[in-house]
Amino acid sequence: MLCRCQNVADWPRVSGMLQCRPFSFVLLPLLLLFLPSDECAVIVDGAEVRPHSLPYMAYLNGSSLCGGALINATWVLTAAHCKGVQKVLLGVHSISKDDRSGWQTSAVRKMFPHPHYDPESHNNDIMLLKLSKKVKKTSTVSFLPLPASRIELQGGANCLVAGWGATKYQGKKSDVLRSANVTIIDNAVCNSKNYYNSVITENMLCAGSQGRRYSDSCQGDSGGPLLCKGVLRGVASFGKKCGMRSKPGVYAAVSEKYIEWIKKTIRRADGLQP
Repeated sequence: MLCRCQNVADWPRVSGMLQCRPFSFVLLPLLLLFLPSDECAVIVDGAEVRPHSLPYMAYLNGSSLCGGALINATWVLTAAHCKGVQKVLLGVHSISKDDRSGWQTSAVRKMFPHPHYDPESHNNDIMLLKLSKKVKKTSTVSFLPLPASRIELQGGANCLVAGWGATKYQGKKSDVLRSANVTIIDNAVCNSKNYYNSVITENMLCAGSQGRRYSDSCQGDSGGPLLCKGVLRGVASFGKKCGMRSKPGVYAAVSEKYIEWIKKTIRRADGLQP
């Protein structure tokens, strides 16, 4: 699940070199209330996935640990707050135990954060990475296509999130790729006083758990895909601590306008249109 670091507001779900901002330096819009401390991002109450069953998962190597999704041979989709990504690893299951014969690596040629990304409110927390070389489809590496259209997710829909993030609040990152089942929480509920209190925008969606055990994303899971019935529906963005029922993980919703921005950015960068 997603979580945050102590003594910061709106902590993105990354690990590694922390990018915490003290309360005194956080300037939020008038309606965006300060969130309590202890925020970060990881897969909580998840399980190790079958090796290479999610072949589009990307391990991002940079100033912080993030994940991403390989959407075609030269592009990865992740979160805009994942700074300083220098290299992308694909075909990874275990960071330390894989024989690495199925791995593919590429330097990042250029980062394309959404032009209207706001690091304070987390709005438009989505980014494209253009790889320096083409990736080959293999038994361990494949692509996650963009959704054909944006279907409004209803509260209660079952989804899946995956990553190499921490498995508990302030815990160590996972050596293996893990996933957790999460449930979409209606934005009206997620924006209520007992949840995020008007922080959630129309460009975001919330997902957590309703059952006895609480699943979530957490530190190190930022940028990873949220899949609903196998379809890309969100990008892990931020949250409050890890596994808090009233502070579920928040995701950039892969909406039609984001899909259009993604396609336009790729076409222009690949020289297919001015």
